[in-house]
Amino acid sequence: MFVSPMQRTLIESVIDVPLPSTVIYSRPQIDTSLFRQLGHERDIDVLYVGSINRAKGYDNLIERFGPDRLTFVGPNYLDEPIQGTWLGPMANDSLPEIYNRAKTFAHLPRWTEPMGRTVVEAALCGCDLVLNDRVGVTSYESQDWREPARVQTNAELFWSELEDALTCIPAGPES
Repeated sequence: MFVSPMQRTLIESVIDVPLPSTVIYSRPQIDTSLFRQLGHERDIDVLYVGSINRAKGYDNLIERFGPDRLTFVGPNYLDEPIQGTWLGPMANDSLPEIYNRAKTFAHLPRWTEPMGRTVVEAALCGCDLVLNDRVGVTSYESQDWREPARVQTNAELFWSELEDALTCIPAGPES
């Protein structure tokens, strides 16, 4: 099981062994009744939500947008003050409100993100996205993570694909 096609490709290249032909993906499973467009005024220019550190792309964000345009939500792991506006950590059920205030959501990690849950949340809340090629969720078809009707069925799809895969496994020797 993988959380994105990008993760599968990365793992296969690292272990240098072909993976089984049957692969189960755990597509983004986000509560679309919570993460949705609310019609708020978009008074935040550029938003980032997540752990604030260099690996997650803090320096890339500062370089791309400058601190005056950025608002950060999440714990600070920098060992220095955050440049830009920092709202601190927030409870998950408070995030839809902040996403709905943002014009743009940016995620520019230095390392490969297998999924990128906050990217999906922001997309569902109507943010424009600025991403790099290290965000795994973008390796899915767009509707798998941008369309609320599809996202709300991703858990069902996962269990269906898993059950289908298990029915294809030959029975072991009888005792």
